[in-house]
Formats: sequence, C-alpha cells, structure tokens
Amino acid sequence: MRRNLDQSEAAIVQVFEDKQRVWECEMEELRQNYAGRLQQVTRRAQRTQQALQAQLARLQQDKRRLQDEMTLLLAQREELEKKCLDFRKEQADILPRLEETKWEVRETRSSFSD
Repeated sequence: MRRNLDQSEAAIVQVFEDKQRVWECEMEELRQNYAGRLQQVTRRAQRTQQALQAQLARLQQDKRRLQDEMTLLLAQREELEKKCLDFRKEQADILPRLEETKWEVRETRSSFSD
C-alpha cells in the first residue's frame, strides 16, 4: 500500500512537473509575442513622433513666413494710407484752385460773349 501511495505520488508529481513545463513554455511564448508587439508599437510610436516633429517644424516655418508676410503687408498698408492721405491733402489744395480757374474761365468766356 505504501508502494502504491509512493507511485501515485510520483505520478502526481510527474503530471504537475509536466504541466509546469508546458505553462513555462506557454509563458515564454507569450513573453516573446508581447515583446515583439511592444517593439512594433514602439517603432510605430517613434515614426509617428518623427512625423509630428517634421509637421511641427513645417508649421513653425509657415508661421514665420506668414508673420514676415504680415509685417510686409502692414508696412505696405501704412505706406498706402500715407499716400492716400497725401493725395487727399493735394486734392484739398487743388480743388479751390480748380474752382477758381473754372470761375476765371467762365468770366473770360462771358467777357468775350459781351
């Protein structure tokens, strides 16, 4: 009976050790599988980060270009506003003389008509 118990115990231990080896193999496969997936995800994340950094650099470059254009346009606007003001002043100076000239022409015509 003792011998049967020892044999049963040995068989149970053998089954347990076999299952343990199978579980260890499965765990190692899972570790390798997830390590591979982690590497893929890491590479994808790095590529995405590089793409975002490149996009950010392009956007910063565009921002600088647009700021330069805006500065130029504001300077041009200021220059055009100054020219417009100068033209208005010139027009204000010319209009009274023009009216005076028109009046003189009318006077001259009316003196020839008489």
